[in-house]
Order: sequence, then structure tokens, then C-alpha cells
Amino acid sequence: MNSLRSPPSISHDHLVQSWDAAVQLLKNAGVSISSIDLVKAVAQLDVAVAGLTPSDVSTRVIVGAQCAYACIAGNPFSLDVQLQPGMAAPTSLRNSSLENQQQAKHLIRQAMRMEYAVTILALQDKKPVAAAA
Repeated sequence: MNSLRSPPSISHDHLVQSWDAAVQLLKNAGVSISSIDLVKAVAQLDVAVAGLTPSDVSTRVIVGAQCAYACIAGNPFSLDVQLQPGMAAPTSLRNSSLENQQQAKHLIRQAMRMEYAVTILALQDKKPVAAAA
């Protein structure tokens, strides 16, 4: 069973203009948008722009001797996710999705810290330190 809904029929240019307008409205209102929210929004926009519908994405469960997998395929992607034993496929897939979102959030946080460090180094106006031999 597929959980993706058909996106509304909207042109790519209209989506981009709407996205830009929404972000500007939020900024003008002083709303802070977290990086993970932006990543989620971009992923949703990506699906909408690609025009994916439930008929474009197939999801099936393959049960092997040692484990089971959810196989998700569409054009141009495919993804195999190992399911947790003793758990219903949708529940396991949802747990895996949440885990990946948490990992993505952690990586985005780390990247933001690195960018902050770059700014600090640039402000200190120091020459780059040579790597140890």
C-alpha cells in the first residue's frame, strides 16, 4: 500500500515562486526556520516538482530467511530498507524514517557548527594552519 498522495497540478515556476514568497513572509515576521524543517520542505518540494504520484512509486516487502526489506522504487530512485524483526512493515519503516531524520538533523547541526567555525577563523584573520606531517 502506498502512502504518497498525488501532488496538486502546479507548475515548477509557480512552486518556486510560492516557496520564495513563503520564506520571505516568515523572515519578515521574524520566524526562525530550522535546518531540518528546510530539508523536509525541500524534499517535499522535490517530490511535488518531480510530479510523483502513487502510481509512480512502488513499495513492496521482501521476506528472506534472515530478514525482511521494504523495497521502494520510483524514477529515478530506488531504496531498500531493512525492516526490524517482529514489527509490522509500516511501523518499522516509520521508525527507520524517524531515525534517518534524527541522523540528518545531527549532520546538519554539525555542518552549521563547522560553518560557524569558518566564520570565526575568517574574523580572526589567521592564516590556515598547515596539516601535521
